[in-house]
Parts: sequence; structure tokens; C-alpha cells
Amino acid sequence: MALPKMDGEIDKFAQSSWIMMLLIGILMVILGVFAIVAGKDSLSFFIFVYGLFILIFGIVQLVETKNVSAMNIILIVVGLIFMIIPWLLADFLLILVGVIMLISGILMMTGSSKTFLGFSLDKGSRIVNIVLGLLLVIVGALAALSFWNSWGGDIIMIVVGVILLITGIGYIINAIRMNKKSA
Repeated sequence: MALPKMDGEIDKFAQSSWIMMLLIGILMVILGVFAIVAGKDSLSFFIFVYGLFILIFGIVQLVETKNVSAMNIILIVVGLIFMIIPWLLADFLLILVGVIMLISGILMMTGSSKTFLGFSLDKGSRIVNIVLGLLLVIVGALAALSFWNSWGGDIIMIVVGVILLITGIGYIINAIRMNKKSA
């Protein structure tokens, strides 16, 4: 069944939406491949780029509002910190993620909590909870210990890369579907 032809602003929005989704999907695929290939080293790059975005956002907010607010200053300072010491933040982030994954895995395996940090830990079956909990504990331990070994961080970033790759491919497929529907 074909959708009726849209006109005016709705047509422009639909056209720009699928293009934006396609571009985001392509970017996610590129970043996913980079994370898989570069491993832990890619995390410092991601933190640096994120810091650049925060810095730019803080400067734009400062210029647009013409107001030196605490939030604008914080954004600029945090952006600069992310750009100056991304490797140190990468190690800290991997340890933090590892500890959170360890706690989540233990809670999931024991069934002692249904949620943790706002995420549901109950995946239905007791066996599934134990298997997923065990995987979280293993990956979390690797991440938490990545400060002392490089391969733990590499494994985490490969997992992140695969997630980005799969999500990016999904975005690209949806963008193509959106384009066909709006045509």
C-alpha cells in the first residue's frame, strides 16, 4: 500500500529525516568499524571528539546567550579536559563501566534486584538471567581490570563497535525504507 503524496513542509521534513537517519547510520558504521579495529585506543579518540562537541556547544551557548553562566563555563572546561587528557578519562571510564557491569551481573545472577541504575535486570527466565549475569560479570571484570591490561579495554571496545555497527546498519535500512515510503 502506497502512502499518499505529501506536500509542503511535511514533505521537506520527511525528505530531511531519512537523509539524517542515513547519515547517522553511515557514521555509526564507520565508528563501529573503527572501534573494532582500534580497540581500546579508539576510546580515547571518542572521548576527545566528545570533548570537542562539548567545547563547541559551550562556546556557541556563550555567544548566542551573551551570558557568562556557570553552565557555559562548565561546558567549556569539561570539553577542554576531555580533549587534553582523553587517555586518563578512558581508563577511568572503563573501570567505572566494569564495576557497574560487575554489580549488574551479580544482581542479575542472584535475582536479588529487578533493576539497577534504572535498567531492568529481569530478562524473564532464571537460566537467561544467570547466563547474561555471568557474561556481565566476565566482561565487567575485564573492563574493570583494563587499567592493568590492554586486552580488557580492547574487548569492551570491540563489543561497543559491534553494537555501533549493528545499530548503524539498522539506521541505514530504516532510512532506505523511509525514503521509499515518502517517494
